[in-house]
Amino acid sequence: MLRRLRDLALRYADANVVLGEHMAARLRKRRIPEERITIIANWADGTHIHPVERTRNALLKEWNLADSFVVGYSGNLGRAHNFETFLTAVAHLAAQEKVTHKAFTFANAGGDASQDTPDEESRRDIRWLFIGGGAQTDKLRRAVRERGYGNVMFRPYQPRERLSESLSAPDVHLISLKPNLEGLIVPSKYYGIAAAGRPAIFVGNPDGELARIIRDSETGFVIRDGDDAGLAEAVLKLARNPELAVAQGVRARRLFETRYDFAHAVKAWENLIRKTSGDTNLR
Repeated sequence: MLRRLRDLALRYADANVVLGEHMAARLRKRRIPEERITIIANWADGTHIHPVERTRNALLKEWNLADSFVVGYSGNLGRAHNFETFLTAVAHLAAQEKVTHKAFTFANAGGDASQDTPDEESRRDIRWLFIGGGAQTDKLRRAVRERGYGNVMFRPYQPRERLSESLSAPDVHLISLKPNLEGLIVPSKYYGIAAAGRPAIFVGNPDGELARIIRDSETGFVIRDGDDAGLAEAVLKLARNPELAVAQGVRARRLFETRYDFAHAVKAWENLIRKTSGDTNLR
């Protein structure tokens, strides 16, 4: 009964605003007329969130991360997000770092190390930074403590005036969404990440809304939920090729300015209100 009432409300509404194509597809399956579906993406305010260079980012110095490659997660860690892939990727990288360190030490001692042995710059320590809170944060903290991961740190939500520094602190951001929630949720954190000019690694359904955006715009990597080895490989690729992370971040900011800045959303909503109200003179 409740579903029928919901669908009737959707079917006869003047407009149903959804956040992406996957949400729109769900409404079409419920026989909502195409002319009553409008896609208006999430957004961020590019005047309040902007890229901050690493050398000028006070938070990196305060948190003793200036010399590390930082993998970040910013915002709510709620029930819609799966963090287990993150944790197992931490273990993968920790094990690989031990092997790499042995090879590097052997090479410095005069041994015949592989040509793939990274130089000092690409061997920056990888640190995992979780900023914010949410229903699963305490559970993640306990898991990190129990597994003895010393390269994972937590910080609370940051004041609004420090949001640019906070979002610019990671070299790459993590985004997670449980695959069964595609079409119901679009993680809004991506738009602030893009505004800060940082790449993102999305962990979830590789055919999902954000997965498509990130893949098509080349602003990060897409990893299937549960593929901890794939996540570790993506992080390591960026850590060893910092210029790739920078290039992806530049593209992310450009994409943000073109499609997801606050002004674009205001214009889209203004056009929709004009259309549904019939008032072409709406200011």
